[in-house]
Amino acid sequence: MHSAFDNESSNASTAEVIPTIIEPGPTSGPTSGPGPTSDPCPTSGPGPTSGPGPTSGPTTVPTAAYTIITGPTFAPTTVVDDDEVDTIDLTAMDKSVKDILVHRTNVMKDLIKEFKDKEILNYNLNLRVIASNGALEKGEGRGVTREILTLFWQSFFTSLAVGAKEKVPSIRHDFQKNDWEAVARVLIYGYISTKYFPLNLSVAFVALCILGEEKLSNDLLLDSFKLYVSADEKEVINACMDGHFDINNEDTLDFLSSYKCFRVANAENINEIIFQLAHQEIVQRPKYIAACWSTMLKCLTVFDPFKTIEDLRSMYEEKTVSPKKVLKLLSAQPGNDAERESFDHLKRFVKSLTDGALSAFLQFTTGSDIIICDSLEVTLLV
Repeated sequence: MHSAFDNESSNASTAEVIPTIIEPGPTSGPTSGPGPTSDPCPTSGPGPTSGPGPTSGPTTVPTAAYTIITGPTFAPTTVVDDDEVDTIDLTAMDKSVKDILVHRTNVMKDLIKEFKDKEILNYNLNLRVIASNGALEKGEGRGVTREILTLFWQSFFTSLAVGAKEKVPSIRHDFQKNDWEAVARVLIYGYISTKYFPLNLSVAFVALCILGEEKLSNDLLLDSFKLYVSADEKEVINACMDGHFDINNEDTLDFLSSYKCFRVANAENINEIIFQLAHQEIVQRPKYIAACWSTMLKCLTVFDPFKTIEDLRSMYEEKTVSPKKVLKLLSAQPGNDAERESFDHLKRFVKSLTDGALSAFLQFTTGSDIIICDSLEVTLLV
């Protein structure tokens, strides 16, 4: 299977089409992390430019880089002070290109080091990957940008966050304010450049950072908490809130003690205690990180998915992978029986994938482990 990434419109509202070549016959897919992702067509480049609306003037690019897609993209202004709010400057235009080299074996640390620069988002970034053997990989463009962002957040959730399905950043002694602010810049860059957003990041925590604690409802906190805890703990929460609380139940006692509950629980106050524990884990524990992120992430409110809680939850739902959604993305025009059989086999293969393998399939074909396009164009070769 081969893939290409750049049949995309620079306009964020235009459907993004990613062609994928499928040879007929039995088709297999990845079950682990993908290899290098490249853009075969030199028509797009990484990173956002800025403009007040549709803009036709192309950005000048050094000969070593690909041409930047023109159109209504955005870049924040320079941060003057640590306590100032990063804002989106819709009038800034023609940002210069900056090459960034990232080691495949050290993606997270390399990106954090680069994004400590407060002016990094004022550049069109040309991300390149250095392979484990020290050679510069040939891939370049939006596909590589997606892959690097995906690898960054996968590493982040492994080493700097806690939780089951939804995760919350966790403080570490070797991560200070400038480190957390660099991570926030990576988050901003990922969305304004490729519409990539890490869906494993707790939706309640994101809402806390962007919209403020006053916008958090008990329902949102509870939903995020159920995805934050393990599957067994989620069953305990559901049982307690459905009126089946038993103080002598070992699973219930383990749940309350693991989250350091200091109240004597009973059938009358268990719901209140669960909401308090949810607030403790999602709001109180990462409060320092939320303080580092909040003034910076507010710049995302210029985009529709970040204006309200409902918009934020809708974005999470739309970008979450499922076999049904991926099948709807596949677009092909088989011209004979062999091509139809090959396409049918691909669809059967997609239906058989679990969530993890399905994300790996998308990462292999698009560079991203979430849904960021409206169509996957499949080319069948005889």
